[in-house]
Amino acid sequence: MNFYSIVTKAGAGMKTEELETMFDHAFRESVTLTRFVPDTEESWTRLQKKLAKRYRIRRRMGLFKVLPFIVVSFLLGAFLFGTPTVSNAFQQVATVIKQDIFGISDDTTSHNLIPKTAPPPDYKLFYD
Repeated sequence: MNFYSIVTKAGAGMKTEELETMFDHAFRESVTLTRFVPDTEESWTRLQKKLAKRYRIRRRMGLFKVLPFIVVSFLLGAFLFGTPTVSNAFQQVATVIKQDIFGISDDTTSHNLIPKTAPPPDYKLFYD
C-alpha cells in the first residue's frame, strides 16, 4: 500500500485509527524495502584504487625530491675519490671536442709559437 492510496482513503471519510494503522504499515514496509547503507564493497574498491594512485604519485614525487641530492653526492664522490686516469680521460675528450668541433688549439704557449715576422731590434725575449 502506498502513501497516495492512504491519503485518498482518508479523504473519503476513513476512521483515524484505521488511517494510522494503514500509515504505520506503509511506513514499515517502505523502511524495510529502502536501503539506507550503500554497498560497501563497491565503494571500498573505488577508494582503494584512488589510494593506490595517490601512493604511486607521492612515491614518484619523493624520488624526484631526493634525486638531485643523489646526483650531487655521486659527482662529489667521483671528484674527490676519482683516479687521475679518469680525470685525464675527461681532459682528452675535452681537447678533442675543442680541436675538432670548435677549432681551438691548446698549444698557446710561447715556445710552441713560431712568429711570422722578425722581432724589433731592441726586443729581448724572456726565455733567452
